[in-house]
Amino acid sequence: MKKLLSLLASTSMVTTATVSVVACGNKEGSDTKPPVQPEQDLTALIADFKKDITAIKDEYWNEINKSFFSLVDVNQQIYQLLTKEKITQLVTENGNNAVTSLNENDQNLLKIDIQKIIKVEDLKQKFISKINKEKYSILINELNWFTGFSIDWSTLEINFTGDEIPEQANPSSKSDSFLSYVKVDLKFEFKYLDKNGQETTFNINQKFIFTLTSNKVLIESIQALKTTIKTDYLLDGQKYSFIDKSELGISLNQGSGKIFGNDLNFKSVYESNGFKNDIISFMKNNYFDKFINISLSFEGKFKGRSIEKLKYKWN
Repeated sequence: MKKLLSLLASTSMVTTATVSVVACGNKEGSDTKPPVQPEQDLTALIADFKKDITAIKDEYWNEINKSFFSLVDVNQQIYQLLTKEKITQLVTENGNNAVTSLNENDQNLLKIDIQKIIKVEDLKQKFISKINKEKYSILINELNWFTGFSIDWSTLEINFTGDEIPEQANPSSKSDSFLSYVKVDLKFEFKYLDKNGQETTFNINQKFIFTLTSNKVLIESIQALKTTIKTDYLLDGQKYSFIDKSELGISLNQGSGKIFGNDLNFKSVYESNGFKNDIISFMKNNYFDKFINISLSFEGKFKGRSIEKLKYKWN
């Protein structure tokens, strides 16, 4: 039986992030107090700070996109858990089912591998160099405001398949077969000073999905999809490239508040079978045309303007 594998976060039409905030006590041994500032202005400043931090993280994540894919023969000496041998062992010992938990030692190995992939120190320097220190001095003065990341182990999923992947160029010959993924949510952690001079922590959640395979053509196809689908789909003029008034059930005599308001049900369009079939057909024809008998399907929910998960298999 063919295994059904996640196609990474590669189908996301836009990058999405979740921000949460936790209030903490004053920094120990510090009398740092922000200058008195109108509460409304400070609230807006904090919102801008979170927005800018998220944008910097998104930019960096896109820059390191290729690091989330690797060929088996390339990474065996680089990583400790993200190897064909270790992934195969974990899944096999779990009855050939997706692995959703790790012992403490393997958790540490995976965290070390993730640190290597995302290069946390480079990310920290990106934040330091890009953030407007003058604008946000009241919030981050004398603070170690980026404190690293943690892993939400409840979201872990590891799986692989040894199914052969037939290609169009030579259907009778099937390519090397190992294909795996490791998926888990990361939480990037930041601090700032609130209106009372208290350290307040906020987090940005980010899905981490790593693909390890022996098939170079498949990696190239997935990377092309992730990199260009937003532009390609728009320029191709597909039925759902543009959403018009008829699809949203609005008329031109309605005010802009209705047209651009929160009550506009984009989900009714993007969760429809029409859109799903259209985008899947577009992906198969434009990115996976080198493979035969590939079946794509959506799993998960519509999130904002992004597709939560796409799965694929070979018949």
